Amino acid sequence: MAGIMVTTYVSAQHDVVARDLPWGVTGGSPLLNAYPDVGTNFWPLWGEFTLICLSIALFAATLQSLIGPMGTLLTVVAVIFFGNPSTGGVNGTAYLPAFWEDVGPILPPWNGVTLIRNTLYFDGNSITQQLVVLSIYVVVGAALVIIATFGPGQWWRRAKRRPPIGPDEQTGIAAVPPA
Repeated sequence: MAGIMVTTYVSAQHDVVARDLPWGVTGGSPLLNAYPDVGTNFWPLWGEFTLICLSIALFAATLQSLIGPMGTLLTVVAVIFFGNPSTGGVNGTAYLPAFWEDVGPILPPWNGVTLIRNTLYFDGNSITQQLVVLSIYVVVGAALVIIATFGPGQWWRRAKRRPPIGPDEQTGIAAVPPA
């Protein structure tokens, strides 16, 4: 959810990343250290949380670049309504119906929860699939955002960008239920 909100806010103000990046690194670190199970896994978990947020943020940015303001609504549906139930929560995926077991491994929330669970409780064993899937979301998302923003083959020429929509307009569009 934080990735979706950051993407929506950044689409309206382009300099906010440079202002908020130091706070995210210094202000977010003590929050992660506040959990008792982190122990010696602080730095791996910090990198994993960064990868999870970046993959969801770029997923949202890709949908916003390709289909416009309704991309936020589609991201919320994909991440919240399909991604979160497919994680299995604290019980794991063994107790999920077949549909959620099939949908989960292709969405960032399932991969994020499994990545964090395996890092905390299983010393980072069996995290390759999760790292690959989240990295694919980051690489493909960044490439599609660049292509959608600047046009194919024009990204190095700093082509004219579409005027960004404001956060209020984005929130209003995402709050409108489909007809």
